[in-house]
Amino acid sequence: MLFLCFKGVHTSMSYFKNFAFLLILTMYTFSLMGQAVDCVRTAILSNGAYEMEGTAYLERSDDESFSLRLGSDFLTQSGPDVQIFLSNDSTSTAGGIMLADIGTTDGLSHFSGEISFIINDKISISQYNFVVFRCVTFDAFWGGGRLGIPSCEDPVIGGGGGMDTTTQNLCTETIVATTDWASEITICTSDGEDDIIELINSGGISAGDRYAYIFADANNNIRFLHFEDSFNFEGSSQESEYIFGVSYRGTLSYNIGDPINSILSDSCAIISSLTTFLTVKKENCSTDFECQESITATTNWATEVHICPSDGIADVIPLINNQFVEPGEHYSYLITDTLNRLIAVHNTSSFDFENSGSDPNRVFGISFAGTLNYTLGDPIANITADSCFILSGDALFLTVYKDSCETSSSTFSISGKIASRNGGDIQGAEVRLNNGMKTVTDASGNYTISGLAGNVSYNVKAYYNDGPANGISSTDLVLTARHILSFITFTDPYQLMAADVNNNGSISASDLVQMKRVLLGLSSTFSNNLSWRFIDASQDLTTVGVIPDEMITVQLDKDVSDINFIGVKIGDVNDNARLDLRE
Repeated sequence: MLFLCFKGVHTSMSYFKNFAFLLILTMYTFSLMGQAVDCVRTAILSNGAYEMEGTAYLERSDDESFSLRLGSDFLTQSGPDVQIFLSNDSTSTAGGIMLADIGTTDGLSHFSGEISFIINDKISISQYNFVVFRCVTFDAFWGGGRLGIPSCEDPVIGGGGGMDTTTQNLCTETIVATTDWASEITICTSDGEDDIIELINSGGISAGDRYAYIFADANNNIRFLHFEDSFNFEGSSQESEYIFGVSYRGTLSYNIGDPINSILSDSCAIISSLTTFLTVKKENCSTDFECQESITATTNWATEVHICPSDGIADVIPLINNQFVEPGEHYSYLITDTLNRLIAVHNTSSFDFENSGSDPNRVFGISFAGTLNYTLGDPIANITADSCFILSGDALFLTVYKDSCETSSSTFSISGKIASRNGGDIQGAEVRLNNGMKTVTDASGNYTISGLAGNVSYNVKAYYNDGPANGISSTDLVLTARHILSFITFTDPYQLMAADVNNNGSISASDLVQMKRVLLGLSSTFSNNLSWRFIDASQDLTTVGVIPDEMITVQLDKDVSDINFIGVKIGDVNDNARLDLRE
């Protein structure tokens, strides 16, 4: 508004622009230095389809910004497309927001240790109740955890306009668990057998006129209060139960459906720990099989594989599905041609494609109950079953390509060069192939990977994610701020990529904040970005709408020597980063 008001005053315009620029840059700096976390929700992470452990923290700063931080104890298995969401469903992302991609394909490849992600969406501290990790491509729940009640909400509640210290000391802080102090238990609630769970608390207080157990839903709202030291869950709903406790004196007052911290007493009441509580998960024990949608793939979730089907050597391909259902009574793999016509129904977890002809095959799956009804040669869409049946998705499936079986003792190499956007040689950058082979660039920025089999497709990527502060100075902050304020305009696509520190497709004050945090040593990584990005040097990024390629695919039938990349140091908008990455 200041610039609009004074736009007509030509003699003062330069003064006001410079003053505003310095003022805004100073405000960014001081707001960053003064940031403090004023409210936290904590989630204890646990397994989904894969093992996961550690702690996640949803943090609100005093400037109303939010971030999700994975603690130093975070650990899970690596995967190709693992993304992190905030959601109100313990395993689904429906209605939630995506925070980051930590997968190995196009993500940060971060599966252990501390890292923070700035949340750009406008949210509130209580809007979401679960941290959910999912492998999105294969629709698999990786793991996650339930967020506790915000630390800024006081769990100690008294009635009658307040309580004195003597009365308060009659109530005790506790932690709720079950036998052997387990904080999570899974039961079967529909098998006709009692599911009596013992309820205990760290204060050793018997339930009754001094202690009650609070049964809450996923949104921390009261379902009911229980005044006994055990509960029979048989016949209860399939929804998980979250059990807290309240140590109290006098008479409790509460409303079903209200938050658990709304419980009042005419004397004293202290809600149990909001981060450590008892979770009771329910399994469906019905004997009726429920058919499920699925996606098929092979090892490491690959959906394409190349074989030589006529060399006399077995081509046994492992078969997997994202529901992890073993083939047999309720699941079969369907081998088809490229027109989805049925060639074989297969009931084991691998198939030998040796001598299967030269045409590609597709592999689908079918979840079913009863007896499958099918005719070989017919489209798989004609398959039925006596009970339920669901074919796997027709948009993502396993394709088996048949390559030439000509034998050759020759091997080939892939080589190239990695340079900065101004032509400087980058030494010490890692170059990786999808077969696991890798090397680093030499003093001239060159690399070579030799001994590669021919007639094979290789994916080539460059990688380096250390030294985030390399090349970042106050000059980069000033240039970026001037671009934001339209004093100057970045036109070089690599310079624009360097300034987009949070990798959200635009340049804003949040990029300045991350650059400043790294420069001051307050952060050791960029949120949602790597320290260096390496782009296919042959790609023309000046074309509108072009997405930078960070992976080059090579079909190798000879030595290839021009697989070159341009390295972009994130945050280094004036391109003066140190190029010897070994230091």
